Amino acid sequence: MRMAVHVSLLALTATAVLAHQQAREAQTMEVRTAAELRARTPVEVARAKFFDADGTPLAQAGNTVMLSIGEPTAIFLRPGSKETEGEILLRGSVCANAAMFVGSAMSYRLLLNRQETQLFTNWTVQVDAWIFPQRREVESVVAHRGGYVKVNGAPWISESHFDIHAGGRYVFFLMDIPSGDAFALGDQPLPVMADRVSPGRFKDSPISGLGDAKSVVTELKNIRSSCGRK
Repeated sequence: MRMAVHVSLLALTATAVLAHQQAREAQTMEVRTAAELRARTPVEVARAKFFDADGTPLAQAGNTVMLSIGEPTAIFLRPGSKETEGEILLRGSVCANAAMFVGSAMSYRLLLNRQETQLFTNWTVQVDAWIFPQRREVESVVAHRGGYVKVNGAPWISESHFDIHAGGRYVFFLMDIPSGDAFALGDQPLPVMADRVSPGRFKDSPISGLGDAKSVVTELKNIRSSCGRK
């Protein structure tokens, strides 16, 4: 029985990996030369600088770079505290980021960072609702480290923990990119499907029992308004 369960788990893992690879292949950008991936406009140059990192250029690194986005945050609960780990994580992320909105990822473009050691992905996002600050733009650019592109048929890969798919709707946690006319992802976006929000890593938090997007937006606004209070 244990062997059967073990084999089943391996089969499920292999299936999940294959599905991820197929999804990535389905939205693969192709270019003829690396020059097409270099920043050209002032805002693209600012983004390339923001995502810059030391290392071996992708053209010389065997075409694949594994990115470390950061270690999970350590949570220490005070004795007698009524807050859950999810509540602390959610409040920390909401208060640390510069903006949040609900929107749909429409299309993307890949660029190389300044030293050409990593790829970063620029998503054009249709904004449905701003959570904070109060703004009126109906479209924005959201960028994050990582990407997959074929250069003259050869795959160039910068692996990333961020998981966004074209056409997907998400709650975005965002940081400013100075002079970049764009935001950078500050946390893993929360998927919205059939107007229901998945709490992701924020389980046991105020949004985990709400579900519908409107209620989640209201709760996130309330959390933001309380940032800085003791």
